[in-house]
Amino acid sequence: GTGKSAYGLNLITNMIEADIPCMYFSLEMDTVSTMDRFMAMRTEIPVAEWYKTGTEIDPLMKILDDTKEEIGDRRYEFVDDPTIGLDAIQHLIREFKIKHKIDYACIYIDLITQVKEFIDLKTSKGTLATTIEMAVNRLNAIAKKENVCIVAIAQMNRDADSTRINDLTQLNSLRPTLNNVKNSGALGERSRVVLSVFRPKYYAERLFPDNDDVEFMPD
Repeated sequence: GTGKSAYGLNLITNMIEADIPCMYFSLEMDTVSTMDRFMAMRTEIPVAEWYKTGTEIDPLMKILDDTKEEIGDRRYEFVDDPTIGLDAIQHLIREFKIKHKIDYACIYIDLITQVKEFIDLKTSKGTLATTIEMAVNRLNAIAKKENVCIVAIAQMNRDADSTRINDLTQLNSLRPTLNNVKNSGALGERSRVVLSVFRPKYYAERLFPDNDDVEFMPD
């Protein structure tokens, strides 16, 4: 709920503007929800506005059509498949590169730990941590073989939920570290760069709902 997918889509929006070929594999959000957020970012019109009805939606449809036409020839692709595996991901990456006559692309996978090889214990005949480590190694091999950058969107564990703080000045103690990557350190160990999404106001609203200062916090 802190905005992992929204942050990833924001990066994609800017990559499209920079003419960087990119793919987004969505295993968690459906296509409609993804496109609603994507178009809201492209048009800078809040998502809630897209759910109006009747004649209220007419002006927005014109903006939507113009936006679709503007980015119609850009090099990007969305894939919505909650059960996809690494073989299929690699195959679709190759198809994307052939289609657009490119040798490089940036690949977003959201959430990485829902990819089949990351959760199927039969592949490692061991623990979940071993399974994820083997999957990460294979993901790394795909990145090298296909000459792509893979942005693996993952969850953090719930350690912050059990950390006790007494006031707003202590919110930074909830900021995640590499050790908070959920289920496995292999993701962090094999990554070249790790970005974490941290919104103090997200926690402030949950922990201090009666504090009037929360309303004025930047988010």
